[in-house]
Amino acid sequence: MSKITRRNFVNGTLMAAGASLLPFKGTGQEVLAKMNPDFYPPSMTGLRGSQPGSNDAAHALSWAGQDDWGKKENLNEEYDLVVVGGGISGLAAGYFFQKEYGNDKKILILDNHDDFGGHARRNEHHIDGNLRIGQGGSESLEDTASYSGALLEMLNDIGIDLNQFTERYDFGFFKRHGLSAKMFFNEKTFGKNTLVDHPLCDYPGFIEGMVRPTISVEDAVAQTPLSESGKEQLLKVIKASQDDLGVPKSQMKEFAKSNLYFDFLKNTLGVDDEHVLQIARHTSVDYTEGGLDALSLYDALASGPLGDDPNVAWKDALGNGAYQHYINKDKGTYGTDDPFIQHFPDGNATIARLIVKKLIPHVGPGDNVEDAILSKYNYAALDLPDNIARIRLNSTVVNVKHDGPVNTAISAFVNYINDGKSYVVKAKNVVMACYNMMIPFIVPDLPEDQFTALRSLT
Repeated sequence: MSKITRRNFVNGTLMAAGASLLPFKGTGQEVLAKMNPDFYPPSMTGLRGSQPGSNDAAHALSWAGQDDWGKKENLNEEYDLVVVGGGISGLAAGYFFQKEYGNDKKILILDNHDDFGGHARRNEHHIDGNLRIGQGGSESLEDTASYSGALLEMLNDIGIDLNQFTERYDFGFFKRHGLSAKMFFNEKTFGKNTLVDHPLCDYPGFIEGMVRPTISVEDAVAQTPLSESGKEQLLKVIKASQDDLGVPKSQMKEFAKSNLYFDFLKNTLGVDDEHVLQIARHTSVDYTEGGLDALSLYDALASGPLGDDPNVAWKDALGNGAYQHYINKDKGTYGTDDPFIQHFPDGNATIARLIVKKLIPHVGPGDNVEDAILSKYNYAALDLPDNIARIRLNSTVVNVKHDGPVNTAISAFVNYINDGKSYVVKAKNVVMACYNMMIPFIVPDLPEDQFTALRSLT
């Protein structure tokens, strides 16, 4: 029946992110018995993500080598597919499996967090009686022109019309309200609070329609609270280009990929002012998930660092397709070849919610994108015994093992920890859609080359 082979059932995909502190049991009935009717992760406050407790079992397994989780309770549940990880990749695995083999195929999706969606999390706040929705993770769809036919078909099937973003995005919002990008220097670090009328980088290129500054970079640098030497060095960084590398054009891309951005700043440009290095380090910190001092020159340039127009100044070092954003000087705004406009109020959480709705129709009301965004999902409905597809949260998988020899087994046992207790279910197929660095610790039957490759990840 299945095209997922026994040897390949552990192919890893994306990771999940979230939190788990609630003591739920293993079965749907027990979950319902313990669940507070008001339990609704999107409305929880605090720093939502992998909160304390969500990774305890995983860390005990990978860091401490724990292999004894006490008596295993066999739930006598058997599924056509068990998915380890409830992020978008895991949810999509369930969707595609049912699409390929039929909507009657039983699926169980296990995740160690208290919410589904992985990096695509949703935040809700009620302020003065009004609902405010925001993303708690990944924000936007990007480069949709390169999406595969299968992905586009899934988006359409769950109710997402990509053309609607072009119709509904207010391209003139920033210009109409006179909003432009600036850079703020705080007193604690730079000696005085200073707002410079220029972003000094191309990061606003990720905000479609953001108004360009009206002053030159020279005038902007003059506004900064830096020393005269610091201003000179900052201007040198902003005006840097591939010509500063001193290598042939044919070697620029390889050079940019094999050398650190900060080595270029320090060794090639001679930057030693700590304030300038700090500005450079944090220019695109929220896009790269880390300081630019840890990135190659190539990766740093692809994230909108200090500089006026990297796509022009570094075109040979970046190569085709590495940096899609550009400055639309004719219109006085930032813009992109592939406009950065395809995001919902809660970011990509809408995509996760729509896939869940497809798998478990009674989880929430409505049948379109607007309903999914505005409705409150019933988390008690995720793991009902009568569901064809079930999502079991707060459940950390610690072992996936074939039922017999690898080459002849027709099923596998999946062992997970929930509220400190050990449970086992049976699956005809398993997809590992969890944090892929955990897979070698979870799957003892992993082929040696795949084990080595996964353990080499950093």
